[in-house]
Amino acid sequence: MTQYKIGISVGRSIDSSILFKTGVPQNIAILFELLQQLGHEVTLLTETPPISNTASLSKNKTYPIKSVKEALDPIGLDIALEMGMVFTPNTRSLISATGCKIISVRCGNSLIIDMEDLFTKSSQPDGYQHVKKDLDHIWILPHHIHQKTYLESLLDTEASVMPYIWEPIFLEPDLFNENYSRKVPNIYIMEPNISVLKNALIPLAILNNQYSYAPESFNQGFIVNGQNLQTNPYFLNNIVANLDVLNAKMSKDKVFFTPRCKLQEALTQPDILLSHQWLNGLNYLSLEALYLGVGLVHNSEYLKELGYFYPDFDAHLGQQALNDALQNHTANFPAHLSKNREFIKKYSILDTMVQNEYSRLLDLAINT
Repeated sequence: MTQYKIGISVGRSIDSSILFKTGVPQNIAILFELLQQLGHEVTLLTETPPISNTASLSKNKTYPIKSVKEALDPIGLDIALEMGMVFTPNTRSLISATGCKIISVRCGNSLIIDMEDLFTKSSQPDGYQHVKKDLDHIWILPHHIHQKTYLESLLDTEASVMPYIWEPIFLEPDLFNENYSRKVPNIYIMEPNISVLKNALIPLAILNNQYSYAPESFNQGFIVNGQNLQTNPYFLNNIVANLDVLNAKMSKDKVFFTPRCKLQEALTQPDILLSHQWLNGLNYLSLEALYLGVGLVHNSEYLKELGYFYPDFDAHLGQQALNDALQNHTANFPAHLSKNREFIKKYSILDTMVQNEYSRLLDLAINT
């Protein structure tokens, strides 16, 4: 196996304080670990001199970080992976002139995000989101295959599907014990609520259906990342006004809107995580919940064998899945935990198929 010198782009600084604000820092850390497992020499990259020469992304490890100019001189790089930021055209030219291959690693749903930025936002993001100049290859995730030909057309280069990878390196593995203080579960909805891709709308419809069916079947509901919704007039006038579970007069002290937090901060026992996604069937929150044994009610075809599945946007079947989780999950927690952890090994950076495919993609980028 050929060893390469590889740089992964980040912002000007990156540390544990931003680790759970988006999935990108975790994407970077886990890919870094994989590339090191494969024997490559890896560093993080910034366009300007970094604040420090190391970045802290976990309690026990720091990662080397250099500016692009520092990484290129004198030894150089074989491959530059754009992950945390897109290089400017000038930086692209600087990198490409050394013979280094540039790969745009797309961990986000660029096609849908472009639609939102163009048509639903009052102002578009600053800086570069797409740069065609000097780009050698594109990597996308399996659940984003729908954007492959769009990105190939936009950026005039070939896109390949990279394996999805995840490791529980940011989790406390034995978060729960069997001495639960509550016999009736809480329900948590933890979508980011900043996009059509992952938001609380369908979960709230499911929650309301469950409340109508069996109001005492759950203790309380928490809409995490939900405080921005509370000041949204459309949400208040058109959603809250029609959902009994959100009506304070009918369901006092039943549902709460709370600030953003990590899964491990929200849950003290393996309660229920009620989720929904569109074209994002693999995400870290779901895998964290499964690894910890949380009762995951979800609509991901990729995880259909696990948790409590409902299809697409179906709030009626979603309620049936939620009711199943409420009735049965606590009693079956050990069996679910064992099954979940065995299944998600397929996404591990130690999996031979994962390692072989990333090695193939790196060789392909070098040789084309």
